[in-house]
Amino acid sequence: MSDAGSEGEDDTQFTLANPDVVTKYKIAADVVNKALELVLAACKPGAKVVDLCALGDATIMEECGKYYNKKDKDGNKIEKGIAFPCCASVNNQVCHNSPPADDATVLEEGQTVKIDLGAHVDGFVATVAHTVVLMGDMNAPVTGPQADVMQAVITAGEAAIRKLRPGSTNIEVGAAIAKVAEEFGVNMVEGVLSHSMKRFVIDGNKIVLANGGGGATAELKAEEDTVELNEVYALDIVFSTGEGKPKCVDERETAVYKRAIEKSYKLKMQASRAVFSEITKKFPTMPFTMRAMGDIRGARLGLVECMKHELLHEYPVLYEKAGDCVAHFKATVLVMPNGNDRITTWSSQPISTDKALADEELKALIAQPLKSKKKKDKKDKPAPA
Repeated sequence: MSDAGSEGEDDTQFTLANPDVVTKYKIAADVVNKALELVLAACKPGAKVVDLCALGDATIMEECGKYYNKKDKDGNKIEKGIAFPCCASVNNQVCHNSPPADDATVLEEGQTVKIDLGAHVDGFVATVAHTVVLMGDMNAPVTGPQADVMQAVITAGEAAIRKLRPGSTNIEVGAAIAKVAEEFGVNMVEGVLSHSMKRFVIDGNKIVLANGGGGATAELKAEEDTVELNEVYALDIVFSTGEGKPKCVDERETAVYKRAIEKSYKLKMQASRAVFSEITKKFPTMPFTMRAMGDIRGARLGLVECMKHELLHEYPVLYEKAGDCVAHFKATVLVMPNGNDRITTWSSQPISTDKALADEELKALIAQPLKSKKKKDKKDKPAPA
């Protein structure tokens, strides 16, 4: 991994000011958009949840394999692949559900599925998340509380993308998200953060946290930061018809981890050293799923000491209360000179709800185009003969 992804990096070589960097972000986005499209198409009654996750991961690796297969000018192989393993969280599961290969859970008609995944090219990350309801007729609109929360999170995303402009603060972006949740009568799920991203950094120092609606807590507050030109954000929003206070029900379900690169410790157990060596080699900076480990049983044993000494960050499977409706929106946004470029996207199924924004300022904000129209250069007319 290049050191270019460190938080102290200010070299424009690795920012959106470099057209090559923009290209790599957009290729990563094409990869995840393709993976999401295929996983959503496979979300049908009877499909195994683990098969959906495996499909997402396999698609990312296959699509990434089509790009940058030659070594760079320094003779180094360009790293690329999974930046966040595919997760398929069902109904009141909020996030991070990436079950083991032997899990037999299958989808049923009427269930809600949140798909979340990410890819990177040369450390430049694109992530996406979307919510789908398994309808008997997928052309029929989603209705009821699930429709309300899905429309709310989409509306909040559209507002936040437009608010995320140079000079705005993360507090202002968070307030816009919270205002949408309030008007739709839903809650922002606690602990869900939108992060700035840099090369090999999926969770940068700048964060967006909703200022209310369940988003902010006494333990989790966002310091004020200003959005700047050429920054990249993973805009991550989860709304719920419940309290928005998800809990980990069973720690054994946790299957997604990320190496804590700022931590070091000399592990005592051979199993721990073996698993940490594999993680360091295969997943030095990006989150991974336990299914990707060579010896899963041995890895589980070795994880205990790694977690005890904080060498890994865990992503537990979180739940709202049974019956609560949850919706997830995540998009990667490039803050460009002529407007924001939302590079990860999807096709939404029909939604029918009587809930709508009343706030005129937010309505006007969402009505704005993401990009300003380029002005045509006026060429000097030739002088008359």
